[in-house]
Amino acid sequence: MIQVNGTLPGFSTGCKKMVSAASILLTTVVLINGAFAQAPAGHGKSEANSADKDKSKDRESADKPETLKLDGLTLTVPAGWKSKPVAGNRPMGPVALYEIPHVEGDQSDPEVRITHFPNMKGMDDANIARWVRQVRQPNGQPSTVSDAKIQEETLGMVRLKVVELNGSVASSMGGSPNDPHGGLPNQRMIVAIIDHPKGPHFVRIVGDQATMAKWEPKIQEFLHSAKVTDSNS
Repeated sequence: MIQVNGTLPGFSTGCKKMVSAASILLTTVVLINGAFAQAPAGHGKSEANSADKDKSKDRESADKPETLKLDGLTLTVPAGWKSKPVAGNRPMGPVALYEIPHVEGDQSDPEVRITHFPNMKGMDDANIARWVRQVRQPNGQPSTVSDAKIQEETLGMVRLKVVELNGSVASSMGGSPNDPHGGLPNQRMIVAIIDHPKGPHFVRIVGDQATMAKWEPKIQEFLHSAKVTDSNS
């Protein structure tokens, strides 16, 4: 075996190639590490934190009363009520919708439905009669106006009339085809006429009796918070 300067033939060349490959690999690793080092610290965490902040804002918003601005009127919406989207371009549709969280044991969240029909000014009796027809008493008999609790009062430039009934409440005038009483049982309906220079606005709230009982003070606060805005605006 021939030796030159104590090395094997070709060893020096092979060694150089190995060193060169190792050097390239090391350089690549350094560059990759450097790229990660230059990336914003906690980039993934920042996106998660942003989502958490958005959820926190939603919770904070839900935990605070908010002002509902309607045509010629404002109402203070209680904390905890959840706003629902309203479909546009519906002449008979609501101008605002909310859900009220139900209590344990009840099955669904009561809905707060607000409509605006200025052409119905002065038609209180007809509207009350229509609402009463939507409710059947626990014995299955149709409700009458005498079954309803009706209160009227004046709040500055607002005339507020509130109608309350318990029983099976239909979701519409026709009721539910699956229910011989035309509605869900053990319900409470609170409806209100809020009349004012640009009114009236109508509020209809229906839900299970236990949930409605818990929220009734807040519902009354909501209805009594009605304030007229600039009637010329």
